[in-house]
Amino acid sequence: MTTAPEPLPIDDNALLLRRVRRSETTRDQANGPERPSSDAFKHDGAEREISVYLLSETTPERITSAYPDVYVAVVEARLLRQLGLEVERSAVEGESGH
Repeated sequence: MTTAPEPLPIDDNALLLRRVRRSETTRDQANGPERPSSDAFKHDGAEREISVYLLSETTPERITSAYPDVYVAVVEARLLRQLGLEVERSAVEGESGH
């Protein structure tokens, strides 16, 4: 019996995509561009996890096709790690690069 190899670590420079709902955006000024608010990167529960995708393995269009009213934020893995979040692979069927 063979076992699946351990997934390769995610480099600090890897670009990650995060789906961001409109309710998770803000404007710095009255007419400034919209940007993700801190709510867009809040983790779920004690695990300190958020769902992101490797840009090298997917596209913004692919991860938003089933979510009609979302934006996509791009962030380096190192920045999430600096916030104390773990960045690791977690396979999700039908969602490449998760």
